[in-house]
Amino acid sequence: MNRKHNNNPTEFYFDVLHHLMQGRLTSDATFYKLFLSQRGSNSLHHFDKAVAKALKAGNVEAHYNLKIVQAREMPELSIVDYLIWAVQRKLQKNEPRYFNALHEKFETLINLYENDTL
Repeated sequence: MNRKHNNNPTEFYFDVLHHLMQGRLTSDATFYKLFLSQRGSNSLHHFDKAVAKALKAGNVEAHYNLKIVQAREMPELSIVDYLIWAVQRKLQKNEPRYFNALHEKFETLINLYENDTL
């Protein structure tokens, strides 16, 4: 998190979401269901804004439904959240122990901000 995200974890999270979705929702014949784990100030407004931004960047007219769910409804999201959190701790706080414990679970890591000044 940095000046680019106004030191706001929500802006950081949704910027990452935008980049992850780019090029992934490619069919206007498919109805996509997208889920976000309930955390702090997450809102459908921010979620929808990030999804719309990714679709616009990819020039895609996809049909989708968004839902914010609690961990007890969809516990598999907790695993994804933890993996992302481990990467975030390494990048933002230079605390690699959580990431290092899981590094074999990541198939691909892309530094979205490699050319940006963090």
